[in-house]
Amino acid sequence: MINRILIDCSDAYNKPWINTGIQRVVRNVVRHADSAPGDVKALPVAVHDNALLLVKDIEKKRVFFNVLSFIERGLAKVIEKCWDVYHERKPRYMTYPRNIHRAIWACFRVFSLVLSSGLQVVKFLRKKVNGLAGPANCGAGDIVLLVDASWNDQCFEVYGRARKNGALIVVVVHDVIPLSRPEFFADVLVRDFARWFEWAVNNTDGIVAVSKRTANQVMRYMPDYLHTDVRPWVDYSYNGEGLPASGDVKLQSLASVFVEGDGRRYLCVGTLEPRKNHVYILDAFDLAWRSGVNVKLILVGKQGWRCADLLERINSHQQLGKNLIWMSEVN
Repeated sequence: MINRILIDCSDAYNKPWINTGIQRVVRNVVRHADSAPGDVKALPVAVHDNALLLVKDIEKKRVFFNVLSFIERGLAKVIEKCWDVYHERKPRYMTYPRNIHRAIWACFRVFSLVLSSGLQVVKFLRKKVNGLAGPANCGAGDIVLLVDASWNDQCFEVYGRARKNGALIVVVVHDVIPLSRPEFFADVLVRDFARWFEWAVNNTDGIVAVSKRTANQVMRYMPDYLHTDVRPWVDYSYNGEGLPASGDVKLQSLASVFVEGDGRRYLCVGTLEPRKNHVYILDAFDLAWRSGVNVKLILVGKQGWRCADLLERINSHQQLGKNLIWMSEVN
């Protein structure tokens, strides 16, 4: 018997400034938690300090928490980069006299210790203002639903403990593109996603894909990563709609593009990044414009990764602001 569905929203909770596809899905699932059937309670949870805690309010504006999160992430990256530089240059440093090499190492060490001390202070403050409630106390009768981008944090130990205590672990797979088309992503994301997928097919009870096609792809890649005789069940469930109505000025500006002037309008929504293939779309519309076709192309989506050439092309395009509209920040 299922008593609770614990909706893991760790990534969205810890990065409230991000609101692309998965984060919108997570927030809408949490927003509709009261729609759980029967007497089942659906509650948002997040991983913090190696434990699964209840979330008070995922929508609450936590300015101080967000600032600390940004500083923490920046310090961690600087420390990591510091030692990457040292190890990259170490062969050259080894050719220096021993005292000089030791002095260089000491400088890196002191710099790292200073930043690490600051990082610990930031983590302590962030812990105090995290806005989380008490422990979720997972056990029999609970389903932990990993609907968020949990490959970013990989808290496998936390979910493993919940499963050992009797909870069922169900993972939502939004797509498997980092496996099928790794060239579209940074190497670190491809590595982390593959590790997460391997964990999911070996250590969870079920996998819910967001489409039948994605479910088939999960089944296709599962044998490559499966190390046990017991595999999770795989099913699919389409995402519902849930975009909030808003009087946002940018939305009004977008609406005006569709009602002013004549000609056809085509709307393309999505982050500007390689797999969305905006280059192909722009090529097609360039052909139309050169042929004298009266048509507008409206691109709605924030700047993503590996799109420098595309951005330069859009920003220098002679149709920009006329028949080519790019809106990077829309509610």
